[in-house]
Amino acid sequence: MSQRISFTKLPAPVAGRVSDVVGGALPMTFLACGIVNPMGPTMTVLASDGFGQFGRADKLYRVVLNPFSQTCELVGSVIAGESWNPAQDLSPFFGAGWGACPTLLIPPAMSSPEAAAGLFKAFLQAFPEGGRTWRSVKAHVGDPWSRVSSEVADTGRVLQRLREGATDQQTLQRMTEEDAEEMARVQLAPRNLAEELKAFLYAWNGAQEFAGIKGMSSEELMGILTQFWMTCRIPGVPNLFDQDRAR
Repeated sequence: MSQRISFTKLPAPVAGRVSDVVGGALPMTFLACGIVNPMGPTMTVLASDGFGQFGRADKLYRVVLNPFSQTCELVGSVIAGESWNPAQDLSPFFGAGWGACPTLLIPPAMSSPEAAAGLFKAFLQAFPEGGRTWRSVKAHVGDPWSRVSSEVADTGRVLQRLREGATDQQTLQRMTEEDAEEMARVQLAPRNLAEELKAFLYAWNGAQEFAGIKGMSSEELMGILTQFWMTCRIPGVPNLFDQDRAR
């Protein structure tokens, strides 16, 4: 019987530095996602500062990367194993700390496509405003550019209604299980994932130009992300797991 990967969550996050995760051994990415916001695109990653030695507890961090702010929190530990159930094992880490509902979903390379879909199906249901995000994605499948433009215009209309005393109940509707399953399937499709990633990287520079503030450069960002992505499955990007299988 294979040994399962074991995760332990801390009672409360402990502040750390991004260099705690990417400054030494190659990190192992378990969950990564992004918000394609033209005012502040944000990538959040759950990763350990190493992985592979059975019986050793590696530190588990949540890293949040935004053009204007980069944070890192120690959230738990992980002990290497040969098998895991992503949706079940990572569920204690869902919820607080992940920001708004993401549209860029990056699967871990160490899970099968089916397991990755199940992971994001469970993950997406944790966001209170997820229903609204799915409706926006569904209206612009494969086209994050037009979706973002529509969301910016819709935000203006929502703010005007709130100023007039109205409430926007749709904002706090969670995704149903069926909707979360469909959104995971749609956004994990290789072409859609690639388009979402392009939009995210474009927004990274665009947000700084719009704000007139110099933040983290795209070169600095890619220096960090390429380390996380070595254990993710992204179209056109090599990962360690596929390289090992090719040997």
